[in-house]
Amino acid sequence: MALLEIDRVRVKGRSEPLTIYTLLAATRDAAFERLAAAQARFLAAYRAQDWAEARAPLAECRDIAPGLAELYGLFTRRIADYETEPAAPAWDGVYVAGSKTG
Repeated sequence: MALLEIDRVRVKGRSEPLTIYTLLAATRDAAFERLAAAQARFLAAYRAQDWAEARAPLAECRDIAPGLAELYGLFTRRIADYETEPAAPAWDGVYVAGSKTG
């Protein structure tokens, strides 16, 4: 199965983060492998707070998977927010949701 990790979030009422995946297909193919590699590079840079380094793989993901444009737009907005209001130096890369619905 082509499962792609898309985020880690901590929701209200839970201390441990949840890893969120999306199912893209029943089988993995070359396009999925390219997307998964770009996504891994993006998430590593994002979680390291290296916003400049995160932009190239984020753009690559958007090009490979236009169906996930909303997700990648969300990350683009988060990066802009973190550039304006930086996360704590000890930030663990986990998005903290204000409620269980977002």
